[in-house]
Amino acid sequence: MSISRKEFLCRGIFAFGRDLVDTLKDRRAEEVESVCMEDYSHMMLDNSRCLAQRGGCFACIDHCPQGAIRIVLGKGVAIDCQLCDGCGECSTVCPIDPKVIKMKSSEAESIIS
Repeated sequence: MSISRKEFLCRGIFAFGRDLVDTLKDRRAEEVESVCMEDYSHMMLDNSRCLAQRGGCFACIDHCPQGAIRIVLGKGVAIDCQLCDGCGECSTVCPIDPKVIKMKSSEAESIIS
């Protein structure tokens, strides 16, 4: 089978580009996962889906009795561990499913400790 140089280059560039894009997508997914998941003593916070990244939701802030949650535009929410008592109100009112803030169960925590 004989193909022109132009066809040969097009196929090579297409294959290289496809592999490059796949690699970049995989790296980006790993970066997002590692950056967005935050592990606190009694909760997990996943800002990758948080509506507060663009100032679109304030439910957790409005319902936190301790005032431990604040908005960081472009990131999502940040929790002050010194003020948070682990009541779980923020997780209850979060409109995203699965929840951005997930409370760790006390039973699981006692098994791990």
